[in-house]
Amino acid sequence: MTPNPNIARNALRPATALFLAAVAIPSTAFAQDIVTPPVVVVPAAPAPAPAPVAQAPSGESRTTIAPGVAEQAQQEARERAATQRAERPAARNAPVAQRAPVRPAPAQAVPAVQPAALVAAAPVTPPVETAPATAAPVETTTVETPAEQPAGDGGTLWLVLAGLGVAAAAIAAFLLLRRRREDEVYEDYYEAAPVAAAPVAETVPFVESRAPIAPEPIAAAPMFIDRPAAPPQHEPEVHAALENATLSRPDADDIDAVLGGAAPHGDRPQLELAMRPIRAGLNRDEGVVEFELTVANAGGVQAEDVRIGAFMLSGRPGETAAIEKLLIDPPADGVVEADAIAPGDGTRVDGAVTLPRDDLHVANDGEGHEGFTPVVLADARYRLPDGSEGRTAAAFTIGRVNGGEALVPIAFEDEPAMYADIEARLHSVPAKV
Repeated sequence: MTPNPNIARNALRPATALFLAAVAIPSTAFAQDIVTPPVVVVPAAPAPAPAPVAQAPSGESRTTIAPGVAEQAQQEARERAATQRAERPAARNAPVAQRAPVRPAPAQAVPAVQPAALVAAAPVTPPVETAPATAAPVETTTVETPAEQPAGDGGTLWLVLAGLGVAAAAIAAFLLLRRRREDEVYEDYYEAAPVAAAPVAETVPFVESRAPIAPEPIAAAPMFIDRPAAPPQHEPEVHAALENATLSRPDADDIDAVLGGAAPHGDRPQLELAMRPIRAGLNRDEGVVEFELTVANAGGVQAEDVRIGAFMLSGRPGETAAIEKLLIDPPADGVVEADAIAPGDGTRVDGAVTLPRDDLHVANDGEGHEGFTPVVLADARYRLPDGSEGRTAAAFTIGRVNGGEALVPIAFEDEPAMYADIEARLHSVPAKV
């Protein structure tokens, strides 16, 4: 009995299907860990080679090929199918790109293809009637094989989707943070001024000193520089009043002596003075000088509102300031008002000036004479034609005459004594305004 190759091939088909399913299931689980349902694969039936058909001219019938030729064509088809099945395991072992699982459709049995009738190209022969040969039906075997899936497509897709999700989350977080920053309200920070703490008194620890305390040095006595003593400054000793003052007309000789024999001249009044002491000495309380003061007008205009004053000073050195003070502000009770004095005419004041004993300056002239030499200040004021004030003042030193040129001090004695041998000498240059 000759073995039928179709039976052996049909026996191998279930084993091959199981082997392919075993190989496909692990590869699918490795790619996506998803088990797909078995796929029914319909092996392609060996199609009989179509017999060459000769086209008969129009109106002629077709002639089928003999059965031997058809069997030969079927044999060639089977060999090609066996070759294809042998190449399939090698293709399965090669890396295959995984694809998305595809739900397989149920396979349907495909009827065997009838071989086409071959038309002879030879000259037409009378037709021979033969029974049509039918090809044996091809058995179809359902093989459960996993669907081929492209390797890496599912993983790459999930990675892309995950990356897109992460990017979208990052963009959303960035926009949310930016919006929160824009919504934040900026508030200025104010720092309160520091409050100065109240000073705390430091507690100084008491340390007992065992070392002896040195005595403080005694300040040296101040040293005085020997300088010549300045003459003492005294306020002017002015008597309260001009005593026994009277006005009288002077002699012509006295007026000529005052004017110096010159005729009156000028466009304004100009008064001149002449002092003549009568007596000088002491009484119980005061020093006294009696005098005659002649006032004459040497100007060409009559002097109006004439006022004559006389004041006594002690004769101490440095009385220039006191004289100036009296001329600036003379005491009212030492002034006598006189009538107007015409040009070339004059008047005379007879009176006495006094100074208390305690205010008199007693000095020695170096020749054994001890006493005082008072100073009498005479002042005559009048009104000028323009309404301003004119003035003539002179100071005279009063002393006794002892047959020489120098004046002798008036003796300072306890008992009252008046001396007639006295003279007046000009003390300073007269002031004229």
